[in-house]
Amino acid sequence: MPARQDHRLARTGEHWLSLPNPHGVPAEICAGGDVPLEPAAVDEALSLLDTAATLERLAEAVPHYAGPAPRITRLVLTPDFHKGAGIPIGTVLETENALLPQAVGNDVNCGMRLEVTTLRADRVRPRLDALERRLRHLFFEGGRRIALTPAQREGLLRDGLPGLLLTGDAPRQGVRPDDAGDRVVHRKGATPAGGHAETAGGPYAMWGEPVIVPGSMGAASFVLRGHGSPRTLSSACHGAGRRVPRGAAARGNDAELDAFLRDFRVVTPLDHRDPGVARRPDVIDAWRRDLKQEAPWAYKDIGPVVAGLHGGGVASPVAELRPLLTVKG
Repeated sequence: MPARQDHRLARTGEHWLSLPNPHGVPAEICAGGDVPLEPAAVDEALSLLDTAATLERLAEAVPHYAGPAPRITRLVLTPDFHKGAGIPIGTVLETENALLPQAVGNDVNCGMRLEVTTLRADRVRPRLDALERRLRHLFFEGGRRIALTPAQREGLLRDGLPGLLLTGDAPRQGVRPDDAGDRVVHRKGATPAGGHAETAGGPYAMWGEPVIVPGSMGAASFVLRGHGSPRTLSSACHGAGRRVPRGAAARGNDAELDAFLRDFRVVTPLDHRDPGVARRPDVIDAWRRDLKQEAPWAYKDIGPVVAGLHGGGVASPVAELRPLLTVKG
């Protein structure tokens, strides 16, 4: 079903919209008609573009400044586009002769890691109870005592975990200057999605840069290969994107949460099946509110988001990953 479109957006193609603005900055959104785009996020995007005028005033205010004019050259918004804290999530901003820390946020280089094991799902499912206990101990009960030899520590610092696991990292917050150094691409909740040219000489040159798009807990995630799309500044989204704000999601339907927990396993610091915990309704209520904020219905459907990346020429799906459990702090 087509999602309602904000009147300030203009659809220019099946997977593309433009955002007209008074500053004349080229601004586009990669999203099909079935991807919801909240008006509050459009408000934030327009406020971000107002920075163009701020840069002009700053240059004028600096005494005897004779350098090149700082400016915003392009704005691209990915399909997970939703309201953030001043900057929309899913923002890719290109500037010239200017660096905007605000367009990256506080969690610099926050990202996603994919690790491939030899385990099969049919071997893991019968052991989920034991795995849940072990994961809770490792993540929340001080159990992360990992013994490493000096050689292993050096190898981990230099190369990650080669030989033990096949690892792929996808940072989602950061800045990347161009070769000339005049222009900088800022990413907030977006990830690099370079193609053959951007990965030439590296391990991904034959396929393009790996793109990891995680779904909400309980939903599928996708691995894609980037195409280095100039239209998105060689960037893609790094998640499905929030549909419902956290506060509203926390007040969501209890029956929906119960149905979700019957079908899916979530490992949290609190074991809600512990009899001592179950006797504390205040603790259980707080735990349930936290889970509702991250429940599947609080996020966009990942299918249309990935379809937008594919249809928009940004990245092509390689693998769909379906979760057995989620660890949630």
